[in-house]
Amino acid sequence: MKLLIVEPLAKGHCIALYTRFLVQAASQRDWHIQLLTTEKVKDSDDFKLVQNESSKEIELFLMDDVYRTDKCDSLALFLQQGRYYRAIKSGFSRIKPDHLPDIVYMINFDHFDKALSLWGSPFGSTAFTGMMM
Repeated sequence: MKLLIVEPLAKGHCIALYTRFLVQAASQRDWHIQLLTTEKVKDSDDFKLVQNESSKEIELFLMDDVYRTDKCDSLALFLQQGRYYRAIKSGFSRIKPDHLPDIVYMINFDHFDKALSLWGSPFGSTAFTGMMM
């Protein structure tokens, strides 16, 4: 089983807690672990913790970093979700066919839940699941 975990943010509980525990569980099942993320996450101390604790190699795929606005009006938040959606879709589309996962796990659908409901899956026909926080 190939599991692709998607997490675009470098700090907080999403990497140090949720991603870490998913990687541990997938390792115990001897799954192939992949991560679609940004350069910031790749270079973060939280991700280094995940890597150090993992008994398996984590295959990395990079997506563009997303500009986060400080505005909290509806339009600004929707535009930010659109940026996340496009960055995730673009990052996923760069994965070569022989590396495509069996399933995608989105750590936090809050990044693009409204955009997802409008534009559909950024993962094509690949099955996906995840959490809302």
